[in-house]
Amino acid sequence: MRARRLFVVSLGCPKNLVDTETMLGRLLPSGYAIEADPKRADAILINTCSFIEPARRESLDAIAECLGLKRRGKAKAVIVTGCMPQSHRELLEERFPEIDAFLNLEQEAGVVETLNRLLLGRKGKKARAQTTEGETPSARLLLTPTHTAYLRISDGCSHGCSFCTIPKIRGPHLSRPMDDIVAEARDLAAAGTRELNLIAQDTSAYGLDTEGRRLLPALLEQLCAVDGLDWIRLMYAYPSGITDKLIESIGWLDKVVPYLDLPFQHASERVLKAMRRPASHAYLEGLIEKLRAGISEISLRSTFIVGFPGETDADFERLMEFCRAMQFDHAGCFIYSNEEKAASAGLPDPVPPEVQEERAERLAALLTEVSEKKVAERVGIEADVLIDADSDVFPDYLRGRHSGQAPDIDGVVYVPRASAEAGQLVRCRLTAAQGYDLFAELV
Repeated sequence: MRARRLFVVSLGCPKNLVDTETMLGRLLPSGYAIEADPKRADAILINTCSFIEPARRESLDAIAECLGLKRRGKAKAVIVTGCMPQSHRELLEERFPEIDAFLNLEQEAGVVETLNRLLLGRKGKKARAQTTEGETPSARLLLTPTHTAYLRISDGCSHGCSFCTIPKIRGPHLSRPMDDIVAEARDLAAAGTRELNLIAQDTSAYGLDTEGRRLLPALLEQLCAVDGLDWIRLMYAYPSGITDKLIESIGWLDKVVPYLDLPFQHASERVLKAMRRPASHAYLEGLIEKLRAGISEISLRSTFIVGFPGETDADFERLMEFCRAMQFDHAGCFIYSNEEKAASAGLPDPVPPEVQEERAERLAALLTEVSEKKVAERVGIEADVLIDADSDVFPDYLRGRHSGQAPDIDGVVYVPRASAEAGQLVRCRLTAAQGYDLFAELV
């Protein structure tokens, strides 16, 4: 019997991508194959994101497009999974009655059973797949290149940031057992993965819920002992969770790259308090100083929210001053999204949309200027570069990254095609800068 063809759409953050990869890891051994052409697919799976309004719009647009493809193609079923069935099930049922099945986050382990039932002709939209809490995930099918992978160390969040609905969607922080994480890392390394990007809603909180203490340094030591790995990168760390021990671990563990993603969100103490963020302006400045003193050549990434309710011109200028002084290697900014289920939805003094837009443009311009300057400062130095793929911009070059560049978000390094191949780690001299990107030659 031929494999049932499945067209897959995965939206949202890398944590969602891991969910998609885990579902595919269940489906492929069960007689399914990924199909690149949705018109040839027997079924369509859409893993959705509902973090903020723009993410929901993207999810809704993808669902509408896929339902249209189903009507014009041969697909018998469209199944919607992830955060939107978790948080906006009624909206989806009302807007898209043609959806054949929903699986929320707790039900994704039932994806094989659900699709089998649908393709055999028994509709299962109202049936809820069985929850399989505590089940060890099956092997993932990586949707990233084989040499780089995301490794989720926990899920959920126990912080109470007023603008965020993640705790309502994904529940409280839950750390994975360390042995399970290390075993998955070994499996990935054995399959050719050289770079692990550790992800969670808050990686710095790893272990707090299970052991009552922060265990990320101990986990990093365990992961560094895995043969075959070259780079281990930390993403999504909460600023107040950065301990001296963690700084020490990043600084001396040879496989942990000098990189840290710290979403600061703002720098005005008034706004931070309204956001229910625990850190003060002085703490954030001191933390950055400590990180740069303790970790040689560290690259710092952050994100910021502009236009939060009550944000004044003085608050915004405080943020601009902070970003100008701190000189982040990589940073992004987002306009505040007034989420109905978030605590901040009821706050007074909303910032007019035109002011939000103007502030976002100003901050983005500053962050771009600083990032491009930091990139240009690397010209002339030597660096290890992990080759990702052929360049789709410069035909004679391959595309890779140095250790200060996370996949998909931070810019790339272009290396002459004859120098290496995908998955290799090569020593290069950085020769020129272009925006966020660099050019290099093999040493």
